[in-house]
Amino acid sequence: MWLTRVLCGHKFYSRKRTHGLQFIGKHRRYRPITKFMVQNMVRRLNLEEQNRKYLETSFLSEEEESGSARQRHIVQAKEFINARRGVNMRPHKYLIDYFKHLEGYRTW
Repeated sequence: MWLTRVLCGHKFYSRKRTHGLQFIGKHRRYRPITKFMVQNMVRRLNLEEQNRKYLETSFLSEEEESGSARQRHIVQAKEFINARRGVNMRPHKYLIDYFKHLEGYRTW
């Protein structure tokens, strides 16, 4: 059998192949690292570094920080009140809605 394989040019595969789930488990096959993986990782690390900088440094003074959200809260409160009023309000009715059944012809 061995001679037949050699003479016919069949390649002999070793039994060290990973069976089943190739990238999970104890005897897994490792994925090659591509340049796109490296680029994505660098991009993610740069974004994380930028976020860390923004969180560490405060750009507002204490006075600016105390009054920065006041205007936004006032606008949100007005919007909430107006939205709540509109929920219980019935739709407007006009005279034409009351007298539409009387309209037979538009001419006298």
